[in-house]
Amino acid sequence: MGDADAFGLFVSSVEGHPVSRFGSKVLIGADRDPELRNKIRYTTKLIVAIPTAEAIKYAREYSRAISDGSLIARRESDWSEQQRQLREVGAPREKLKSATPAQPAKEPTHGDPEGGSKLG
Repeated sequence: MGDADAFGLFVSSVEGHPVSRFGSKVLIGADRDPELRNKIRYTTKLIVAIPTAEAIKYAREYSRAISDGSLIARRESDWSEQQRQLREVGAPREKLKSATPAQPAKEPTHGDPEGGSKLG
């Protein structure tokens, strides 16, 4: 079982569209500038993996954020490749290569509670 098996959705942030992880105050692919708290710094190339349980619980909310262009749906293979890059010595997050162009928005499917299908 690989690392990606624990995740049901993979997304990237969109500049100017702050989205918090649903159920928390943590921004997806962004953070607040420590010196200017009103300024948000985006890391749009960073692919964020959302755990399966969270992706299922907030499927409607994540689907809406993807549909309205606030998040970009990404592929599990893109996330896995990015994780490989990050494990390499000296691969700063700011220099990440985008594994693929942005994927068109799509509705995440609801997962099978028995673990049959995954979101994304």
